[in-house]
Amino acid sequence: MKLEDKQYDFISKEIEIVYNQIDKQRESTTNFLKIYLSIIVGLLTYIYFLENRLLVDGKRISVPNLDFIIFGAFGVLVCFISFIIGWALLDNVTKTVYKSIKYYKHISYMRHIVALTFEEDIFRKNSIIPIRQAKIPMRISKQVPIIGGLINFALLILTYYFFRLFLQSEIAYISTCLILTSISIFYANQLEKHFEEILIADSLIPEKDEIELKKIVSKMVKLQKRKKNYKKTKIIYTILAILVLITSIISLTNLYYNYLPFKTVFNFLPGFFFMISIIPRTYMGIHRLRNIKCFE
Repeated sequence: MKLEDKQYDFISKEIEIVYNQIDKQRESTTNFLKIYLSIIVGLLTYIYFLENRLLVDGKRISVPNLDFIIFGAFGVLVCFISFIIGWALLDNVTKTVYKSIKYYKHISYMRHIVALTFEEDIFRKNSIIPIRQAKIPMRISKQVPIIGGLINFALLILTYYFFRLFLQSEIAYISTCLILTSISIFYANQLEKHFEEILIADSLIPEKDEIELKKIVSKMVKLQKRKKNYKKTKIIYTILAILVLITSIISLTNLYYNYLPFKTVFNFLPGFFFMISIIPRTYMGIHRLRNIKCFE
């Protein structure tokens, strides 16, 4: 096989363009991360500011205090903004990892075309970087998105601090539990989608159409969700989420009417059921991609 000058130029330009795309994607993620970290630093600085404001003559003002309702509401808003940007960052990381794997594979296959033009396979024998690489090692650990996602989700716990500035601690606690439970229903899908995208990227080769691969994986994921293990886990998770809602309503009404004994126990239950619900929600994510053999 012999390439003409135009073909060499085309392949060189192709590799250059792909490298530029990789750099742009990384730059996008870096900018996202800078914005996210800036907001988190701002949020922690704001808490420090509030703590100083709560101190008068060396004594801490008791909360809840309606004078702090604006400060508390603003803090809750910033928590949500931080979380949403973190969610968008996770989506951006998913796209970056997916495209990086895809682009590096493309470069690998372009180099394979060039390698074929050398006699006695001398290019391949002397190349340190693998050629025609079907599996691209990830530059970040697979655990990084999970850790980052959990840290981002944990930011919502700070809403309890801000709610307590103008609400009773019991109401602040229950409100935080309801927020965490409601958002966790949708947020976990983003982490699951991350690994689904990596599965597709790892399976991409020139002989397979990218769109068709995505359709196949989507179909297999739907089949996984129809399996007994997934359905059972989903039922358990749904029951626990409903229990969070029911116990929250009971606790809130009991705060006003005081018609039930063991008030402290009932106030504790929403958080307890939320923590337990994390277990089936985790297994739902595991079942979603477990034993998928759609590329054999």
